[in-house]
Amino acid sequence: MAGPFALEPPNTVWVTQPWGKIRRSADGGDNWTVVSDSPGGTQCLSIDLATVPHTLYVGLYEQGIYTSTNNGASWLEANNGLELLLIPITIAVDPKQPSYLYTAARYPGGFRSTDGGVSWKQLKDVPYLCTFAVHPRTTNIVYAGGDCDRCATIYLSTDHGESWIGVYTPPVIAEGGSQAIYALAIDPIIPTNIYASGVNNMPDGQEGVVLHSTDGGFSWRTVFKLPSQWRGFNVLAINPASPSTVYAAVRDCSGGYPCTPTLYRSHDSGANWTAVLTSNRTFCSVVTDQWRNAVYAADENYKVFKSTDGGDSWVVIRQPPFQPGDPPSGSLLVIDPRVPYLYLAGMGWVGHSQDGGNTWENLNTGLAWGLNPTALALDTSTITQTLYLGANGIWTYSQAWPGSVINLPFVRK
Repeated sequence: MAGPFALEPPNTVWVTQPWGKIRRSADGGDNWTVVSDSPGGTQCLSIDLATVPHTLYVGLYEQGIYTSTNNGASWLEANNGLELLLIPITIAVDPKQPSYLYTAARYPGGFRSTDGGVSWKQLKDVPYLCTFAVHPRTTNIVYAGGDCDRCATIYLSTDHGESWIGVYTPPVIAEGGSQAIYALAIDPIIPTNIYASGVNNMPDGQEGVVLHSTDGGFSWRTVFKLPSQWRGFNVLAINPASPSTVYAAVRDCSGGYPCTPTLYRSHDSGANWTAVLTSNRTFCSVVTDQWRNAVYAADENYKVFKSTDGGDSWVVIRQPPFQPGDPPSGSLLVIDPRVPYLYLAGMGWVGHSQDGGNTWENLNTGLAWGLNPTALALDTSTITQTLYLGANGIWTYSQAWPGSVINLPFVRK
């Protein structure tokens, strides 16, 4: 059975079985050749296009990371500094400095490489990490949200992850509770304006919480909380055309059980919140389209909603396929704020729309149906669009802005 894959422009596709062969296609997947055996139980696969020749990376079950610079014919261990037995769940390449790699394995934390994977150094003073947000203008500034019951849950690095400081320790710790931060959002206009959200785990139950910082993350205040379930506020989105408008999704238990997945909106930087959309399944993503004054939301049942009045009213534009041959759908949305390119990912499928979700183009060539996406993100820091898909790894897909397909990389969540 096929496992992780990566695309190499213009037409080369790499795929590896979890415990088997590494195969390569030079014609977009029509024909395949076996290039080698996998050096171990492959968990994720990535390719660095900045090096010549290109470098392949594989994360292996209990064996760390291996690299190849000869098209997979042979592999070298790249675990110098990694704590084994380690199961890499993330391999990330810095889009502006490709020699900088990051890998995370929950506990014992995260690791960083500055030499393309030759050696690794453990990230300092960070617990189990749940989310990252990179400064939109200065990529050496990175924020991380974590899960901790006796320490900080929001961290800041100003040197590409070389060192970290805790910038928020939740007061619920003093009350015998803990906190997990699952989402971070940075204002694209004023990057010192940052939101964080997650869940407070208290002795008497859970509450969703939204935090706001106006000084680059050095101080935080709670702007919204309510009884919730599971991850609390697990989705955040800022309207780039009007950054005082913020959306946050939660499993709302304020009306009792069963809890109701609800999307909230604030027009005043988090001071006041209004419920604008409910569903019978948890919301997984929310994005705003400043070009069409539209908001999109998707739930884990693959139902996609659209609003053209800021969230006051909604229509369903995509839904789960009920019959064989029905168009695919998904739960994970991202959009390029510079151009109206909307991306959607679901089971074994990725697509994009240039007309507000009316029509879709498939981008899932080579994706196995069994791949279940867990994360989707878009790097808009350069004129190249790079899409990241978490599905048994993180796959990346790049295209010129806006132009033809270039690549699709990969990291395991």
